[in-house]
Amino acid sequence: MFSDAIHLLKTAMREIQMQINAGAQGQMGQFIFIFSKLSTMMEWELLLVEVASLLSNWPASAKTVNTIIPRCKDCLTAFQNHATDVNPRSEIVEMAIIALINLGEYSFATNFDKNLTQQRWPFVEFLALFAKVAQDLADRKEMSSSYRELWSCGKYTLSLVTNFAKKQLGLIFF
Repeated sequence: MFSDAIHLLKTAMREIQMQINAGAQGQMGQFIFIFSKLSTMMEWELLLVEVASLLSNWPASAKTVNTIIPRCKDCLTAFQNHATDVNPRSEIVEMAIIALINLGEYSFATNFDKNLTQQRWPFVEFLALFAKVAQDLADRKEMSSSYRELWSCGKYTLSLVTNFAKKQLGLIFF
């Protein structure tokens, strides 16, 4: 089911890339900028489907992990960059952070919300706190009972969010 969505998105991306290449040869002119934005947005949609696939087919292979982590970080870095022309949707940002937490990239997830000065993202703030707790537990730092409670609550909450996201993706792509 995820493979069909991935195939469709990759096919659409190839078509967009062909239009960009045609524009580079002078045939598309002003539309090349729009196609490059659309290409970036399609890459993020593909990332969203691949993250949902990763979380539903856990544990992940090393190859998948090695490709997903840098793409999630690139997506989140582009979101933080105010000079970027197009930003990922909130669902993509949230799922990228969830993927990084699941893949043990706690420090990136912990520090992500500190750069969001213009707007508040409560769920992103929660994920950053959750990543901080996970990092502290992994480093075997102070393990108070409140950390354990937050960890238990957070695992349950993330599983609910992941299941909700899978259902949403199911409605959108399948």
